[in-house]
Amino acid sequence: MFISSSGLHIIDVHPDAIRKSPFLIKKDFKNLILDDTNKIEYISIWKIKNLKSETLLGKLNFKDTIYYDYNFDNKTSNKLYCSEFVAKTLENIFHEDSKFILLTKKLNKLEKMILKKDSIQYYPVDFFIKNSQFVFVSEWSKN
Repeated sequence: MFISSSGLHIIDVHPDAIRKSPFLIKKDFKNLILDDTNKIEYISIWKIKNLKSETLLGKLNFKDTIYYDYNFDNKTSNKLYCSEFVAKTLENIFHEDSKFILLTKKLNKLEKMILKKDSIQYYPVDFFIKNSQFVFVSEWSKN
C-alpha cells in the first residue's frame, strides 16, 4: 500500500489475480475495500522509514507478466506469491541492508503429494515486523 498525491493505493497481489495480462495492478484502496468488504478480516498499515512511494513504484514494472507461485519455490522472477513479491521488491530497494529470512515448513502427506516435495521455504506475511526500517501506523479488525 502507498500514499500518493491522488490518494491511498495498494498493489494487488493474490491468487485471484491470475490472468494472462499483467499481474501487478495498482488499485485505489477505497475501491479494494468496497469490492472485498466480506473477505477482509484484518488490515495492518506499516510505513517504511525514509522511502518515498515514487522510489517503490519506480522498482515495479507493471508491464511484466507475473503469475502466482503456487509451488512456493522462491526461484523464479515471473512466479511470485504475495509476501515473496513484497520481500523481493524491498530487497531490490534496500539491497544488502535488508535480506529477509525465509521460513521452512514441513509438509503433510497431502501437501507433499501435490507439491512433490517434503517442505517449502517461504516469506511469512509479517516478515518485516522486526526490521527497524518499518514503523507500525495503524490496524483494523473485523471483530
